[in-house]
Amino acid sequence: MKQRALSTISLTIIALSTNAEVTLDGTLGRTGPLPGPDYLIGADLGRQLGGNLFHSFRDFNLKSHESATFSGPNSINNIIGRVTGGNPSNIDGLIRSSIPNANLYFLNPYGIIRAHKSTPQMDGSRLPVSPQVVKLSPQMTD
Repeated sequence: MKQRALSTISLTIIALSTNAEVTLDGTLGRTGPLPGPDYLIGADLGRQLGGNLFHSFRDFNLKSHESATFSGPNSINNIIGRVTGGNPSNIDGLIRSSIPNANLYFLNPYGIIRAHKSTPQMDGSRLPVSPQVVKLSPQMTD
């Protein structure tokens, strides 16, 4: 009976954790899951430094019927999103930015799995990468 109860608890925890597809990690502001399936990721959820807008997520996954829209002031040149939760990101939905000509750098050192059906919609460039460290030149932080 004890084993069965532990199994039920484990399955419940797994089920709850898979519902939160886009979750902030709290290093740049608030923590916790964002409401979906159309995730709105505004500048207030990250931190702006010069022309860069930084976001930090514990988990970032999009199913085929979901979307994530990054937004902020038109002065943003680069949106830099990182995933810190220790799992790869599965992207099967739409990623877009409402910031004209902004580049999106999406970083996950544990990997990014992009389905062939996933759709980026960007005026600027989009670069999904899986590095451990990204160094910015002093000009990028002014």
